[in-house]
Amino acid sequence: MQIPSCPYIDLHTHTTASDGSFSPDQLVNLAVEKGLSAIAITDHDCLMGIEPALCAAQDKKLEVVPGIEISIDHPAKPMHILGLYIDYLSPALTGLLDFLVNSRYQRNQRIVEKLQKLGFDISMADVASYSTNEVIGRPHIATCLVKTGQVESQKAVFNDLIGYGCPAYSDREKLSSALGFKAISQAGGIPIIAHPGQWKMPFRQQIKVLDSLIEEEVMGLEAYYSQYSKEREDKFLLYCRKNRILASGGSDFHGIAKPDVHLGVVGHNRRVPYQVLKDIKTKLSI
Repeated sequence: MQIPSCPYIDLHTHTTASDGSFSPDQLVNLAVEKGLSAIAITDHDCLMGIEPALCAAQDKKLEVVPGIEISIDHPAKPMHILGLYIDYLSPALTGLLDFLVNSRYQRNQRIVEKLQKLGFDISMADVASYSTNEVIGRPHIATCLVKTGQVESQKAVFNDLIGYGCPAYSDREKLSSALGFKAISQAGGIPIIAHPGQWKMPFRQQIKVLDSLIEEEVMGLEAYYSQYSKEREDKFLLYCRKNRILASGGSDFHGIAKPDVHLGVVGHNRRVPYQVLKDIKTKLSI
């Protein structure tokens, strides 16, 4: 397997199909502009961005990895799973998406109602006007509050109002970890635990949770991530080697919703090496 001339990748990105601010073709063009050799489209509970991105990359020197990010129910909240190299037409995944989208909608309604009780002028119709598709998430709520001049920034909305533990936060019904892993595996993909370093618990407890998940069907974890220190990155890479699981990595790029997160960049101007993708392909015999 030949390594591209620019050996850097980003296996965690979002488009306007869910809560990103770049359309699939815009994201592909940005990846090419930044000289990346591969990106994964991993929209939340949504597969609609994959095919447009694949089409946009056909005549470019960029591989697009079909993927998804789903939430699972686990004491280590919030917990997300990335599915990489999924068959995005698989009934194993499409059958779950209606449940996930409905769960997200019900959660959004509760958040909007809480914001209204806090004195904010907002409705679900207002929020929907800032989404270009049927998948609406918290970033759209934040955009609505910022665009209407009620809150200064998206960061402030999350930090003070709708983030975990904040006055207008509401959780949503999620899948069990077993069902999430199984759906991704049945769709031919690689289940990866997303950003475990972001779990609100000491590192030793994070490791205990990861140990329990390895006993299920998880095949890797996000060892490279935009919010990790170099020390945390090295610890997760060591954990992957010791446990013989895959180390994945990505920025979690959303565009304007996360202005401090840049495509293709993890930590402080670090990159995800192509070897990460090579190892995943070897596991899948691609």
